[in-house]
Amino acid sequence: MSNNLNITHLSGRLTHDPEISYTPTGNGVCRFSVVTNHSKKAKDDTFKEVATYHRCVTFGKQAETFHRFMKRGKPVIITGRYVNNDYTDGNQQRVKTMQLEVLSFEFVGSSNDEAKPKPKVEYHQKGAPTEKVEPYFEKSDFDGEPYDPETPAF
Repeated sequence: MSNNLNITHLSGRLTHDPEISYTPTGNGVCRFSVVTNHSKKAKDDTFKEVATYHRCVTFGKQAETFHRFMKRGKPVIITGRYVNNDYTDGNQQRVKTMQLEVLSFEFVGSSNDEAKPKPKVEYHQKGAPTEKVEPYFEKSDFDGEPYDPETPAF
């Protein structure tokens, strides 16, 4: 057994909508690519943005979830491992590729308004709608004591 570790963490954006296919046994395979960028110092002491594209693949239920919720341009954080793939193309040429097998991912932010919680709207007698804002805390969090800005929190 080797002590080498092949784990990669990426934070980037999808370059296109994920594509899903299924194996003969019904397992999902989702392929997509993520772009990451960084600054690189040029010879003239200016900084230039450099983009790196990463081919990624995920399997099973995770593939179906990723395909369902992710779209082009959305940010994502991915943890995975790079694997080499060798195959022969239609012209009988041997092709070597590298892709990131996704072990886990996290949705970051939301560019979709549907994902944001919508405020509840109540109508008063005059017919003007007003937003009802849900509290971020429960009254029991404060043990019934009134808030005093002069009292230190600790």
